[in-house]
Amino acid sequence: MSRTKTLMAMAVAAVIGTAAQASVVPSFKPVAAGNAANAARYGAPLYDPLALAADPALANYVTQDLQVTISAGDRWASADAQTSSSNSTASSNPVGAISETFYAPPSALSGATDQDGPQRTVYQAAASRNFKYDTWINTILSTGATDTSDGTTVYWGTTGLSIAGGGTFPVNHGTAAAVLPRTADNPNFVGGADAGLHTIDVAWGDQQAGNRTYPLPGTYTIARITYIPKAPGAAPDYLVGRVGSTLTPNDALPYAFALEPVPEPTSLALIGLGLGAIALRRRSQ
Repeated sequence: MSRTKTLMAMAVAAVIGTAAQASVVPSFKPVAAGNAANAARYGAPLYDPLALAADPALANYVTQDLQVTISAGDRWASADAQTSSSNSTASSNPVGAISETFYAPPSALSGATDQDGPQRTVYQAAASRNFKYDTWINTILSTGATDTSDGTTVYWGTTGLSIAGGGTFPVNHGTAAAVLPRTADNPNFVGGADAGLHTIDVAWGDQQAGNRTYPLPGTYTIARITYIPKAPGAAPDYLVGRVGSTLTPNDALPYAFALEPVPEPTSLALIGLGLGAIALRRRSQ
């Protein structure tokens, strides 16, 4: 077995062994890709053909979901996310615009426009199926709904969604406006076309987290990230942030995920970083 495969096996075993102790554990899951090369690279299926027909530009993109695995008795409460060229979770981390371009769907003929959260009623229609792969954040609804585009059950929604401003990770997001990718023709576009399509800087939470009744334990999506990846072998950029729970609202767990397929040596280091944070938290209690 190669050194990389050995390290990956050890890291996976460590995550499994620790997950039972942790309340909310973040992960980054490939969902779909727009062309065969990226589908193979990310180990993901191709986009829904109707989405590609609605916006052929999606052929250049891949989609990954920021997810949380939640233990029984707890609930996901908050998260933040920023783009960075570094996997560091220190306050000196150089967060900001990166070279990857994030997806923001153009306004549809039906009148649908890009929004911060998922729009199931929009993408159920074939002509605007591309909105399913928008870049968005959401809350975890108590009751799942059938996604008629593929028959799965999703818990995505914006009920209770609270969006705070962007700012310096990880100390304080301050009062600056949140930055999520926007199309230039959207009246709520933030940060200008260039900044808005190369930057994520947002903190969000669920104002109704303590009353949620979604099935537990379970794994749920809290954000969808769609972007044009770098060429294979290029130095990766990262999505860095924290996730918090109702049981430990003041003890958020940091994460740093490479915007490239795993396993990779850099990603293994990030897994170790997360486990180290958990271990330090446990020792301090």
